[in-house]
Amino acid sequence: MKNLAVVFLLALLSVVSGVDQAQGQSNAREAFETGNEAYQAENYEQALENYLTAASSAHSFELYFNLGNTYFKLDSLGKCILYYERAREIRPQNEDIVVNLQIARQQLIDKIEPLPSLGVNSFWERITAESNLATYSWLSIAGLFLSAAIYLLMLLYRHRASLRSPLRVIFTILMVFSIGSLFLAYQTNSRLESEKSAVIMVSATNVVLSPESSAKKVFELHEGTKVEITEKSGEWLKVKLANGSTGWLKAETLEII
Repeated sequence: MKNLAVVFLLALLSVVSGVDQAQGQSNAREAFETGNEAYQAENYEQALENYLTAASSAHSFELYFNLGNTYFKLDSLGKCILYYERAREIRPQNEDIVVNLQIARQQLIDKIEPLPSLGVNSFWERITAESNLATYSWLSIAGLFLSAAIYLLMLLYRHRASLRSPLRVIFTILMVFSIGSLFLAYQTNSRLESEKSAVIMVSATNVVLSPESSAKKVFELHEGTKVEITEKSGEWLKVKLANGSTGWLKAETLEII
């Protein structure tokens, strides 16, 4: 129920704070457009500065995608893949981000073959993409308000047999629609909270058997490699690779997507 409350609270707070958000979005848009101009002029350092300014108050696929492109131009592979992955979280089905990620990954030192997949995870990832959360939340709220309106009409016209049946059908459809949207909002929020992935930010780091400096080295990872965080112990994180390999490394060596 905690996650459910968060979904509704975020939707309602977005209405209350609309003016402040609009101002912040306006400033971010200006910085973003200035960054685009610098990028087109091949002034990548200036573009990066403007994009990061925009990212301090904005959150969008286009911004993260452009940040990834800029870091790629600046030969910062870890940051490049980090922002490409953040963009992919928002629009996992976008063809441009899929292609750019493939190009960036070709430069990785670590060549990790993922375990076979039936495609179910990929489908669920698209359904519960971050960009869908606000839509599901608003649809569930709109459906509940419309359901309440239809219910009032049902009470108002309860003595008119010709209207009772159609109104009940409409009410039922709206309630099912609202519950379905709410379920998807809940599942999307839960997935985003539970699935924590990260990208290695240092040139190389040792992955060890246990969360201690004296532990035996299992393997080595390099900048740009994506890992899934499964456990935390102090300054140590247990990570899992796409091929199923696991181990511990220092939290300071990676950045959360």
